[in-house]
Amino acid sequence: MTKRYLYSLSTKWLPPNVGSKAANISFLLRHNVRVPDSWVIRWTACDDYLHQSIETKDAIRSELNTIIDPQKRYAVRSSASVEDSGDFSCAGLFKSYLQVQGIDNIMLSIEKVWASLESSEFKAYWHNIMPAGTNAHMAVVIQEMVQARFAGVVFTKNPMTGLSETIIEAGTGTGEAQAETHQNPERWISKWGMWSQKPKNNILDETLARDIVIQTTEISRRYRRPADLEWAWDGERLYILQIRPITHLDIPIYSNRIAREMLPGVIKPLVWSVNTRLINPTWVRILRRLTGEQSWDPQQLTGHYYYRAYFNMGIFARVFERLGMPGEALELLLGLEHDGPEKPHLKPGPGIILRLPRLLAFGLSFIGIHYRLNRIIMEKQKSYKKLAV
Repeated sequence: MTKRYLYSLSTKWLPPNVGSKAANISFLLRHNVRVPDSWVIRWTACDDYLHQSIETKDAIRSELNTIIDPQKRYAVRSSASVEDSGDFSCAGLFKSYLQVQGIDNIMLSIEKVWASLESSEFKAYWHNIMPAGTNAHMAVVIQEMVQARFAGVVFTKNPMTGLSETIIEAGTGTGEAQAETHQNPERWISKWGMWSQKPKNNILDETLARDIVIQTTEISRRYRRPADLEWAWDGERLYILQIRPITHLDIPIYSNRIAREMLPGVIKPLVWSVNTRLINPTWVRILRRLTGEQSWDPQQLTGHYYYRAYFNMGIFARVFERLGMPGEALELLLGLEHDGPEKPHLKPGPGIILRLPRLLAFGLSFIGIHYRLNRIIMEKQKSYKKLAV
């Protein structure tokens, strides 16, 4: 029986050995997102190629003959077992080939993608993060090219700050053409239905930019995590080419918008050291009890810059997000964020259900706190009187 290597990514069932990139494209197709026709060659083909190169290549060529249109152009991309996942990005370490035409050229590109798994750059990266003897595998995605008038990327959350902003980067033609001509993409930033940044002499029509925001926001909601997406527009239709999670969003964001209300003016080092040693551990204990997360570090909760106090709002944002609320909930409650037509509600989301026992226990701990505080004060007064004698 001939082994099967090629699968359409529009199928409802995929074998497990297709890589994260292929699985992510399959996710888009299952949710009726407009994606160019896409297929994957599972990574068993790469493994078999190392031992039976001629037989494996003949089998793949035979399967490609059933789907490839010799008049069309295709993208041939890596889909490694460690790529575009929540843990690893591997950006730039594997090869991708665009505008590939004809089965001979596609076969050559597939072999080059496989070979990138043996590159010195990837080996250095892989050996640095993984235990010795851990293997990576390479599947290959084949996707029909969109002959784009405009193309770019979208981040459904600011990858530099972790803030609730949708960022569009756009350029003319394909992403490959932009890279070759060293074009700087224009940038649009949307927050809660309003443009916080918009290019002056924009190449992208605002209606199209708004459609990109709406579609990718909905995709990210279904994806259940902030997403980094590639898109292309052919003059009539918007296509989503790829999706991957945005990694490493636990970014420290130090702000004094709230801190200056609580600790105004110049904060001398001695005052700062006393306050942080008393207050920071208390806040961390509260956050740990609320979320169950033990990784909060008292030293990262606040910052002291130019004799001013700053709070790490990134930590508070992650707390609110675990409760199903926007990360900027605290700023919204204090009126420090601008309103917008799509301003999020401050009602807790489904994420709060799993934390209800903790929240209930935390709330019950305040029962009788007045009496416990008075008892502590009385005990301390006795100790201070003994010291005074």
